[in-house]
Amino acid sequence: MTDQRKKAEEVILSSGDLKNFFMDLFRPCSVSPNIPAFVCISTTPPGKVSSLTQVTWQDVRNEQGIVALVAAAERAIADGEQVYFTILPRYADLGIRRGKSTETSMMTAFFTDVDFGKPRTPPDAETAMDFILSAFPLPPSMIVSTGHGYQCYWLLEEPVMQSADCGLLDELIGRFGQATKIIAAKCGWEFDPVHEASRSFRVPGSRNTKCPDNPIEIALVR
Repeated sequence: MTDQRKKAEEVILSSGDLKNFFMDLFRPCSVSPNIPAFVCISTTPPGKVSSLTQVTWQDVRNEQGIVALVAAAERAIADGEQVYFTILPRYADLGIRRGKSTETSMMTAFFTDVDFGKPRTPPDAETAMDFILSAFPLPPSMIVSTGHGYQCYWLLEEPVMQSADCGLLDELIGRFGQATKIIAAKCGWEFDPVHEASRSFRVPGSRNTKCPDNPIEIALVR
C-alpha cells in the first residue's frame, strides 16, 4: 500500500462533516450572487435505481442555503433512502425534475468516477486509489468511496459560469472526461461515462442499498 493511499484511507469522515463537504463544493457559488445556484437532493427507495421518491431544491449562494441543503440530505439519510445530489447547480428550482445540462448555471468542480472489481477496471480498492492519487496531474480535492469505486472531485477556486441553454459546461466536462479516458487507457482500463453537466452523485454519509441485504456506506475518505 502506498503512503498516499494509506493517508487517504485514514481520513474517514463521518456524516457530521457533510456540511464541510457541501461548503467546500458550493462556496464558490457566492462569487456571483446575481446568478442562481439551485442544487437538488433526490432520493430513491432501497432496492431501486431510478425511481425518484423525493426531490428537494436549495439555493446554495450563501451559507444558509448550504445548511438547508445539508438538513434535507440528512433527513433523507435518516429515512433510509438512497440519496443523491446534483453536482452542478441549476438556474432554478425545477420541481420534480433534476434538470438538463443546458439548465446548469455554473461549475465549481470537475469530477469523475473510478470503479474497481469489474472488467477493464482496477482489480481492487487499493489499486484504484493508487491510480487516483498518482495517475492524474493533480490529485483530487475530495474523494468519496461508494463501495464499488471512488467518486473524485477537483475543486475550482472560482466557478465557471454558463449562459442559459448554452452547452459550455457539457463541453468542458466532456473534455475532462476524454482526458480521464486517455489516462485510464494507459493502464488498460475503461470507466463509466459520467462526464456530463446534468450528473448526480451519491451523498456522503448515505447508503447504497440497491441490494438491500448488502448496504454499502458512502464515505468521504479525503
